[in-house]
Amino acid sequence: MPLCFRQALGVRWDEPFPLQPAESVRLSGGGTASLWSERLRLEGAQAVMSYAEGPLTDVPVVTRHAHGQGMNWNLTRQPDAATHSSLLDRIRTEAGRGTGPLGTGIYFHRAARPAGARGRGRR
Repeated sequence: MPLCFRQALGVRWDEPFPLQPAESVRLSGGGTASLWSERLRLEGAQAVMSYAEGPLTDVPVVTRHAHGQGMNWNLTRQPDAATHSSLLDRIRTEAGRGTGPLGTGIYFHRAARPAGARGRGRR
């Protein structure tokens, strides 16, 4: 990961742990995530949610990090719909935007892999 992203997000990605197509992992605070998992190391960020099972138990999956004049959130996995919605509501609320549309001053970026792409790394 480029240094500028590591500094802005306050994390370092260490090792990917791809999941099988129908596999999911439990998250702290409830909910599940699927598609992918990876070891994430905090470098200034605060863990908001972690893996609750498997080889990555207690490793952060959702983080937040103050940088510049803003707050950067990092969600490393695809959570189930209810968990995703709850996280977005929390982000909007903490940004003073309530639970409506994102509005100005809040930016959302989703990194995606092409359909069928597989990551490299160990299981």
